[in-house]
Amino acid sequence: MRARALLLAFALLPCGFAAGAEDMASTGAADPNAVATPLQETVSLGGADYLTQIDRPVVDQTTVNGAAVSLAPAGSGSVRVARADGGSMADEGYRAREVLSATCAAQGMIANAGAAPILGSDGAWVFVEGCL
Repeated sequence: MRARALLLAFALLPCGFAAGAEDMASTGAADPNAVATPLQETVSLGGADYLTQIDRPVVDQTTVNGAAVSLAPAGSGSVRVARADGGSMADEGYRAREVLSATCAAQGMIANAGAAPILGSDGAWVFVEGCL
């Protein structure tokens, strides 16, 4: 009788470990690399419409070496500026910065003057940490 109970306990033991691992994984902290739903704006300048998207991280604060670190300065992530008609903005680098300023102002932020634009393969400009 005792041998059967011991055998049953050993057979069920791995199932308990697997269930415990699932519980630990589901109660973990938010992924610091996850991104919240981006903010989208439509900006009209010079008779043309532009679509913008501001990516934001999910978390506002994280812990590094036991100390709380605010992610507010890098809170916006990147800002993507594209033409609404789907055309390339390769020759509109000057206009992309104006659209960036208007987009940031619409969200109550300011445009990062030091953000360098990067032209994507789809013809849209991307400003890393474009809004502060």
